[in-house]
Order: sequence, then C-alpha cells, then structure tokens
Amino acid sequence: MNQDLSTQETAVIATFSSRHDAEIAREYLLDEGIASFFSADDAGGMHPMMQRSQGVDLLALDDVVERARELLDEADLLEGSREDMNEWDPDDPVATATPWSAARFVLLLLGVVAAIMLVRMFMV
Repeated sequence: MNQDLSTQETAVIATFSSRHDAEIAREYLLDEGIASFFSADDAGGMHPMMQRSQGVDLLALDDVVERARELLDEADLLEGSREDMNEWDPDDPVATATPWSAARFVLLLLGVVAAIMLVRMFMV
C-alpha cells in the first residue's frame, strides 16, 4: 500500500555545524532504515562558512524524529542545539580574537623592527 507522504509534516532532528557532519548522521540513519534530508542556508554550498553560523538542519518525517534522535544520541552523533553551537569558549583564541588583535600584533612587530633599526643605526 502506498502512503501519501505529501501530507506529512517534517521536523528537525538536529542542527549540525557543517554539512559533512549532517551527511554522516544522515547516512547512519539511512543504515538504520530512517530516511532524512538536510537543509542549509549556505547558497547551495557556495558559502560553506555560513554553515557554522547558521547550522545545517537534519530533517525527517514527524513520526520518526524521536527515534532518529535516540539513534543519533546512542551513536554519539548528536551535536546539540543551535544555541550550543553559537556558544563560544573563552579559552579559544580564535573565538576571543578581535580585529584589534591583529592591529596590535602588527604595531608590535613594527615597533620591534624600528627598535632593531635604531640600535643598528647608532652602533655604526
């Protein structure tokens, strides 16, 4: 008997930080007999850097979402919520860097070079 899938709703199973992670989870679910698909706002893959900030949603039909989450959780493939993905680690130097971090580094480097040149100029 054919089931009319056009009337069924879909729901987000999980949000991943990259398309690659979402594909791994999708393949795992497919091996377990659960069909799923992912959705990403990354201009069709042309801007993958947007995946990290926007996330890649893995979706399935409503009636299998809970089972899919359980399977991904058991396989340790469930990353967490979108809120968790946007949290930053204060010990991560990339997360704490600002545009002024680079400017300070360049100014420090120029100061060291200028000091070396002055020392060499007065030693001659």
